[in-house]
Amino acid sequence: SSGINAEYGGSQSTTRSGLTCQKWTQQSPHKHGYTPEKYAEKGLGDHNYCRNPAEKYHETWCYTTSDKRWDWCDVPTCEEEVGCWEKADRDNKGSGYQGSRSTTKSGLYCQKWTQQSPHKHGYTPEKYAEKGLGDHNYCRNPAEKYHETWCYTTSDKVVATTLMTAQLHAASPRTSRT
Repeated sequence: SSGINAEYGGSQSTTRSGLTCQKWTQQSPHKHGYTPEKYAEKGLGDHNYCRNPAEKYHETWCYTTSDKRWDWCDVPTCEEEVGCWEKADRDNKGSGYQGSRSTTKSGLYCQKWTQQSPHKHGYTPEKYAEKGLGDHNYCRNPAEKYHETWCYTTSDKVVATTLMTAQLHAASPRTSRT
């Protein structure tokens, strides 16, 4: 399956932590194998825009010009059934997100906000109706106390997990071997 934002072709060139992206044509300060020659069709070129060239991650990323080798980028998550996560709402930590995403990046299903099983919680539609909670299992950030949207899962092993910008990745971008 392809990664989220694999088709992103925008011009965002800073990471979610505010670092400047390294040009894909440069090998300094970080040497890498994601070159425009190998991934031109994935949007790599003589620029430093966030991309997901190998489509193996759930988000766009870039090598940085700082000591930190790479970092994730917050760009709109555009998927057919979800819609785009607008920049103003990302800046607002997803509190206004009204999309219909109901699974985590790792594939777990979200528990309905009206249900108290398998996880008992205080985020009820009665308390947070204006934040989009209802008789559904869509990701939300009702109390605006987290940095991204999230949900309780239907798994009795995983209580809650983030959805839209979560770093749920065991692997990290490194030099491509393909």
